[in-house]
Amino acid sequence: MKKWLNILWIILSISSCKKDDINNKIPTISLKILINTEANGQAVKKGNSYLHLSSLGYKVNELKYYISHIRLVNHQGIEFPFAIDPYIEGSEQGVFLYWIGKNESTSGTLPAQKYEQIKFDLGLSPTLNNLNPNQFSATHPLSRDTDMFWDMLKYRFLIFEGTLDKENNGTYSLPFSYHLGGNDFLRNITLDIPIDLSSQKAAILPIKFNLDKLFTDGNDTIDILKFFSYHSIDDQKNKGLKMMDFSANAFEK
Repeated sequence: MKKWLNILWIILSISSCKKDDINNKIPTISLKILINTEANGQAVKKGNSYLHLSSLGYKVNELKYYISHIRLVNHQGIEFPFAIDPYIEGSEQGVFLYWIGKNESTSGTLPAQKYEQIKFDLGLSPTLNNLNPNQFSATHPLSRDTDMFWDMLKYRFLIFEGTLDKENNGTYSLPFSYHLGGNDFLRNITLDIPIDLSSQKAAILPIKFNLDKLFTDGNDTIDILKFFSYHSIDDQKNKGLKMMDFSANAFEK
C-alpha cells in the first residue's frame, strides 16, 4: 500500500509541476483602464453646464470615487486579477481613485488572452475601509490628503458636487453635494465588455460613467431639488443607498 501511495504522490507532483510550467509560460499584457465621464452624450468637464434629466441645468465642481478589486473574466468564467502597476500608489491595496480632470485612468497587467467581462467594486471592502489614512503618503489614494476620509464614518466611496440652475435662468446658485460612504454603500459591478488581449503588446479598455443615470434607473427617480445634499448619515439613508445603486448602473461599456 505504501508503495502505491508513493507512486501516486510522484504522479501528482509531476502533474502539478507541469501545470505550474504552463502557467509560468503564459505571457502578460499591459492594460490601461480609462474612465470616460459623460452627460448628455458629451464628455464632462469641470465648470461646464449639462442638463439633469433633460430639464434642469447643472455644473460639475467635483467627482471622485474609489474603484477596487478589479478583475477580468475569460470565456470559461475564470477571474484574473488586474495587477495595478507597482509604481502606481494604491497598487498594493488594489485601489484606484477616479478624480475628474486629475486621475481618470489606471494601468496594470494580466495574462494575455481573450476576456468577456470586467468586474470591480465601486467603493472599498470593509477591510480597506478600516485602514488608517495616516499610514499613507499624501499622494496615495487612501491618504487623508485626498479628502476622501472623515473620522466619523471612515472613507467616502463617492463624492459628487456642483451647482444647480434652480430657476432655469442661467444662474447656478443652488449647491448640491453628495458624499456616499460606509460598508452598506459598497457595490459590485460586472460589465460585459469582450476584449481580445491575446495578440497585443498593450491595450486600452474604455469604460463610460454616465451622469445621466446618476439619479434614475429609468423607472425610479431621485428629485435633485428635494435631495440635493447627503453625507451618509441615517437621515434619508434609503435615498443615499438608492443613489449608490444608480451610480453603479452608471458604468457602461
